[in-house]
Amino acid sequence: MIAIFKKLLRKRDKSKSRRSLAKAISWETFSFFLTIGIIWALTGDLGFTIELSVICQGAKVFFFYAHERIWHRITWGKEQ
Repeated sequence: MIAIFKKLLRKRDKSKSRRSLAKAISWETFSFFLTIGIIWALTGDLGFTIELSVICQGAKVFFFYAHERIWHRITWGKEQ
């Protein structure tokens, strides 16, 4: 299993920046509305929901960047 991951991470990335941008926009949009939905369902307080969602979104941007850098190294699904 580890050998498979090493092989996937070894190759040079040839993805376009548009791919990363599309992934970023779709991820951030989905995760923002998911966060709003979950917090609002749990609290019923729209004001608190918006405040907490904005804070969470800042944290998620950081974690998305780390996620994207990992995917940047994986060759699966990319044109060679």
